[in-house]
Amino acid sequence: RKLGVPVRVPLSQLVFDRSDVSQYLPHLRSKGEKIPDLLAIWAKERYGDFATPLLEKGSKILLILDGLDEIGDDAEFCLLWLHCWIRQHPTSTVVVTTRPLTMAAPKLRKYM
Repeated sequence: RKLGVPVRVPLSQLVFDRSDVSQYLPHLRSKGEKIPDLLAIWAKERYGDFATPLLEKGSKILLILDGLDEIGDDAEFCLLWLHCWIRQHPTSTVVVTTRPLTMAAPKLRKYM
C-alpha cells in the first residue's frame, strides 16, 4: 500500500502559529463542528499554492506530526483537531511523534 507524499509538520508551528486555537476546543469536544484546517493554513503559509493539491480532499499524504510532547497544554486540542482531520481525510496516513513519558498523561491517553 502506498502511503502518499510525506509531509512533516512540527506541531509547535502548527499549534502555536494559531494563537487562538483554544476558542475551537469546545466545538471539537461537543459536535465536531467545522474548524479552520490548521494544516492547510500552515502549508499555504510555507509553500504557497504548491501545497494546494497535496491537501485537497481525496489526496493521499503521509502526515508526520512531530513533537506532541513539545506543545504542552495544546496537546489535547491537537489530538481533538487531529481526530476531526482524520475523519475528513480518510485516504491519508498519520504518524505522531512524542517522547514516551508524554503519553503517560491520563488526559491524553483517551485519544490513543
